[in-house]
Amino acid sequence: MDNETSSSLDPPVAKPAETPPYTMLTQGELSVKSDFFGDAQIAPPTFPCTHLTRSQALVDLLSVAAALIAGQFLLGNVAQLLKETLESTGEFFLNTILGVMTLAVVGLALFLRRLSYSSVGLNRPSIGVLLISAAAAIPVCYMVTAAMGFMFLTFNYATGGANIEDVARQREEFFAMVPDPSIATFVLFAAFTGLHEELLFRGFALPRLIALFRYRWAGILACSVLFGLAHNYQGTMSVFQTAGLGFVFCLVAVGTRSIWPAVIAHALFNAINLALIPVLRDMLPELINQISTQPSQ
Repeated sequence: MDNETSSSLDPPVAKPAETPPYTMLTQGELSVKSDFFGDAQIAPPTFPCTHLTRSQALVDLLSVAAALIAGQFLLGNVAQLLKETLESTGEFFLNTILGVMTLAVVGLALFLRRLSYSSVGLNRPSIGVLLISAAAAIPVCYMVTAAMGFMFLTFNYATGGANIEDVARQREEFFAMVPDPSIATFVLFAAFTGLHEELLFRGFALPRLIALFRYRWAGILACSVLFGLAHNYQGTMSVFQTAGLGFVFCLVAVGTRSIWPAVIAHALFNAINLALIPVLRDMLPELINQISTQPSQ
């Protein structure tokens, strides 16, 4: 009885405080701030956010943009030579060179900042997340492009801007630029384009635009607009449609905290469209002829 009484009156022994696993940085910050060649396979919970300041983000964006513009300028004569000598694959080969240049420039920027590849969303998601997200994004991409195209045509019809015939002729000019390669060539091209464009826009630019504007939705919208403007060579309506695609890919990257599902969805979308271009290219002249011969209302 005495032992029980005395033990109950004893003051509680203070337990030693548990040492946190990281005293300065969270796990997400550690993976983002690890060495460029470090092992950072776990998706940081903060992606696509970054520890960069607004000035650092702006410097990164302007530096990479200047390097890519300079590279395209230097490739001007080479581009013309490729188009003349490689009629069937020249345009694809040129895009591949630009893609390699993009990977090199982004990789150099990460190296100079001592950032790991997890900072640009190259994390390894689960197979289920990867496949489900990519598969779900494809029909959404087509719905968004159809909606953006409809809104563009409706707005131009109401304001007296570009009509359907103008848009069809712009699309015909773009289709004429696309060569007829083998199936293996355009599949590889679609996959590589999906990789380097997603790495540049969703992986590299999106976190910096969010840091620059200090608001996630503002960064997503800015990234989508830039993605659309980068495709202005496809025609005015394609700028709006591609901006819509960029918005979808941004949501996929932010939702999965990785750019790999967006890469897969982008590659599949490109492959399907490239497969459809020969069919659409044959249909457009007849469509333009029917539109042009219709009496105006």
